[in-house]
Amino acid sequence: MAVGEAPASVLVEDAPAGEPLTLRRLPLALRDAAQLGLEIAQILAGARARGEILWGLRPELIYVDAGGRLTGLAPWCERFWALAPTPGTGVLPCFDDLYLAPEILAGGIASPASDMFSLCVTLATAASNAHPFAARSYMAQITAIATGARGPWTGPPELAALLERGLAVDGTRRPTPTELVAILRPLVGA
Repeated sequence: MAVGEAPASVLVEDAPAGEPLTLRRLPLALRDAAQLGLEIAQILAGARARGEILWGLRPELIYVDAGGRLTGLAPWCERFWALAPTPGTGVLPCFDDLYLAPEILAGGIASPASDMFSLCVTLATAASNAHPFAARSYMAQITAIATGARGPWTGPPELAALLERGLAVDGTRRPTPTELVAILRPLVGA
């Protein structure tokens, strides 16, 4: 660090095996998207049982193997940036799209329902190759997420009702991880 420069906050983390979901060809087939959602929902159910919140699921931080199976999550980036001391110039966005729940974007406290929102945005993106709150700018995307202004669903109809609940502005309407597992399991054939 040079004299006069603001201190830098840095996160160094081992990446899980595999590759980020963003490097996969999207959209995923219904069964593959449901399998991925099921595996992540099971992780969220375990986290919820331990009183933990992941606070930032997104495709860039979800790792899969060559067959598309989940190999790991690296969800700490957005939480790190939210809690890191901000230099005078501000923090530039790390990613092109937002996956955080409306309550987090409004400065509220993250909850298990926030994780479900992020998972459902990710699932919607993976199953349709379109972010459900696509917008031309971060501020427009924040507004779309805060108001629930989604684009039309172009993915598999089998996921429409689930995503309607999972993308709700009101966190009490979102499914729990256990409910999500029960909804996705038949789509996987498990």
